[in-house]
Amino acid sequence: MDTEKANVLFVDDDQSFLRQLTRSLERRSSDFECNVAICEAEALEIAQRIQPEVLVLDLWQESGVPESGLRLIEKLFLHLECNTILVHTGNSEEEWGIRCISAGAASFLCKPIDHAHLLALIEDGINVSRLMRTQKANSNQTVAAIAALGLTKRSEKMKKVLDQVAFSAATPQPVLLCGETGVGKGFIAQTVHRASKRCDGPFVR
Repeated sequence: MDTEKANVLFVDDDQSFLRQLTRSLERRSSDFECNVAICEAEALEIAQRIQPEVLVLDLWQESGVPESGLRLIEKLFLHLECNTILVHTGNSEEEWGIRCISAGAASFLCKPIDHAHLLALIEDGINVSRLMRTQKANSNQTVAAIAALGLTKRSEKMKKVLDQVAFSAATPQPVLLCGETGVGKGFIAQTVHRASKRCDGPFVR
């Protein structure tokens, strides 16, 4: 992981739970700084100030109102970019997990939380957020390289494809392309290669 400490923001109105959770995680890892907020307003203020790579929040931000956590996710995405949101709750109903993921959360966990599992998700989230920030910083160069290859954002679906191509080109991680014969997997693979820092090396199809 990067030598610079990442920022992780924990949001929960249960202060004793927050203390227990953050102390446990701090004992397990020194790679990130734990920041805490106990309400939506505080969470938004801290998040905008420190731009955390990962946010870990309780679905029930208001007692008896599970939708409050979903509203907070929406507000966070309006004010922040390139971060990973993890949601936890004491409610194990599958519906809420689906709604959280649909709202943009990366993972949904049920209490009691396995701290080792959460730590792994946080570390992965930090890596993903940093890759996204790197891609955003290099977006002009990447987008220009993609445009030079003849790909344009002619539809919303194509825009999503090009966003994924740009992200893939900015990371050294392996990329798996899936699709039926003839949909253009080879062309997309070549585009990723030519838009990446490895473009001077050989492309082997």
